[in-house]
Amino acid sequence: MLDLVPLASTVHVVPSWIRLGPGFHLPLQSTVLGLGGGELAIVSPVAFDDAVASRIDRLGRVRHLIAPSLLHHLHVGAGAARWPEARVHGVPGLASKRPDLRFDATFAGPTELHPELLAVPVEGVPSFAEYVLLHRPSRTLVVTDLVFHVRQSRGWLTPWILGMMGARIGTLGQSRAWSLAAADRGALAASVRGILALDFDRLVMAHGEPIETGAKERLEAAFRGRLGPAALSA
Repeated sequence: MLDLVPLASTVHVVPSWIRLGPGFHLPLQSTVLGLGGGELAIVSPVAFDDAVASRIDRLGRVRHLIAPSLLHHLHVGAGAARWPEARVHGVPGLASKRPDLRFDATFAGPTELHPELLAVPVEGVPSFAEYVLLHRPSRTLVVTDLVFHVRQSRGWLTPWILGMMGARIGTLGQSRAWSLAAADRGALAASVRGILALDFDRLVMAHGEPIETGAKERLEAAFRGRLGPAALSA
């Protein structure tokens, strides 16, 4: 059963689970961000039920639906049908991958969706094309697959697969998939340095439990472990 969980007055998450294969399940959550003027942005829509959608509507008017990577788009169409007045934002390449979906805007470099919400690309890994979102009022950084923070395991293969990929249960870590998929490690490292220069203290990810405070230091440590200290000091 879905729930709308408050992290701050303008930050809520909707946790769920996704089955990726026999014995392999990952937590999957959507983030609902409150913006000025009573607007809302939903990052990575999940399969909302009517009860949770009604609670979201009580928070404000959904004006932005965001598909933040080439891998997170499954429920964007249902979200657009539920909130037809919302603008649907996608990353480069997603409109071609999902021609069945309506996209009103495609990110191109750092993009201001609203004075309170900035979208920043993670360069160097075009097969993911991930964008992170900075919610300025709450100093919250929302990421998709950039890092995992899975603390509860479901499925007998899940701990083994996450451990093999370098994002083991109970840790904040980046999957080795990023290193394997990186077409330009220098661009990726530069993007990471830019992300760490943003003003945030809370971290919300699609896969795992949010980190409520001190997130920048923990994220920097996770990147250092994956990319190496030299990549963060270049």
